[in-house]
Amino acid sequence: MPPVPLAVLPEPPPDAFVAWSQQGADRGGLAAEASALESRSLRLGRVLGALFGLVAALHLLKARFPGGSGDYETDPADCVSCARCFDACPYERVRRGVPVALPEKGGCDA
Repeated sequence: MPPVPLAVLPEPPPDAFVAWSQQGADRGGLAAEASALESRSLRLGRVLGALFGLVAALHLLKARFPGGSGDYETDPADCVSCARCFDACPYERVRRGVPVALPEKGGCDA
């Protein structure tokens, strides 16, 4: 049984090979250029993958450890308007005569 060739060029040859051979270069030069391009692409892929992984990790950390202010803020998505948080409002405390430090800007809508 005759040996099977490992790689056979398709007929007609690819445009890159035709252009390369018209310049007087050999297959080795084309293979070296393709290898260098593949190496550069792999390196770029690794760098981009590491950056995407870093961004995803930072987003997960931000979700796990949310930075927040010490002030009370109502979460509109979870609020059912039960008024249990009314006592925490600094403006309501001032209205009732309880001394409290007010923020520099106005109320919730400022």
